[in-house]
Amino acid sequence: MDDLSLNALLLILLALLIFGAWFSAAETSMMAINRHRLNHLVRKGKHSAKLTSRLLAKVDQLLGSILFGNTLVNVAAAAVTNIVILRLFGASELALLAGTLLITFVLLVFSEIMPKIIAASYPERVALPSSFLLAPLITLFHPIVSIATAMVKGCLWLLRIKVITDQSKSKMTLEELSGALTWFSWM
Repeated sequence: MDDLSLNALLLILLALLIFGAWFSAAETSMMAINRHRLNHLVRKGKHSAKLTSRLLAKVDQLLGSILFGNTLVNVAAAAVTNIVILRLFGASELALLAGTLLITFVLLVFSEIMPKIIAASYPERVALPSSFLLAPLITLFHPIVSIATAMVKGCLWLLRIKVITDQSKSKMTLEELSGALTWFSWM
């Protein structure tokens, strides 16, 4: 990192913040997307809806990959921030603390809260295109996520917590059916 200029480090930091925002938005949109509308789009043959539906069928792999990617870029953003602080202010403990607090605030606002609010408001607009990037990332992250998922499943088994990974085949309640019919009548 000594070879990189301060401007290059700041550009890397900006890119990491953008990727972190995308991971947060993708996670929220995938969980918030209307499954009935998604199934309707799948039946119409929309490719992104089919891919999104396939990703949601393996929600543990989907969430594991999103969380791994988000954690990776957030930790990298913190590391780059520390390098920038060290370059600007030296090994000042106060400067490192201030930099840590600043990057925490920036990550919280711009890479977590704001993207999640946008994705919750427009889940279909975010989830469907995100599926094209998520699919290869799930493949790329598979070895690490598989180990983490196995550990999580082991812990859940020890705690006697049953996990339902595919919500798409669960039965609808009368309230959900009524809501779906009302939604489709507005179309």
